[in-house]
Amino acid sequence: MKKTLSELGSKLWLKWANDLYIKNKKIGGVLTSKVGDNLICGIGINLKYAPKQFTTLDIFIDRDMILTKYFNTISKKLLWKEILLEFEKEFEKSKNLNFTYKNKKISLKNATLNSDGSIKIGKETIYSLR
Repeated sequence: MKKTLSELGSKLWLKWANDLYIKNKKIGGVLTSKVGDNLICGIGINLKYAPKQFTTLDIFIDRDMILTKYFNTISKKLLWKEILLEFEKEFEKSKNLNFTYKNKKISLKNATLNSDGSIKIGKETIYSLR
């Protein structure tokens, strides 16, 4: 979804592991779960309205058009290496923020991104299991 919106002119970025941001404010997020052999993906984006601590997408776009373009993008079946390369470019922005892990806020300041998309903080490797 980040790639799709970027191609349409948005300046959003992806905060580890699954939040969409514009500058320092969250505009949405992506949740993926495996159910049997199926992957279920939920995407939330503030298109027009947002609570005070959040913001909205920086481009005006029709939601049906976003979905059509998104499904066209994922049908191309990008390689993990391609996806991670894009994510690596933005990972430094995540270091200014925290994430919740085991019900605690954890700083990403000293985190490093691993080749499988997990992060390492100190001696601990953390995977996003959302």
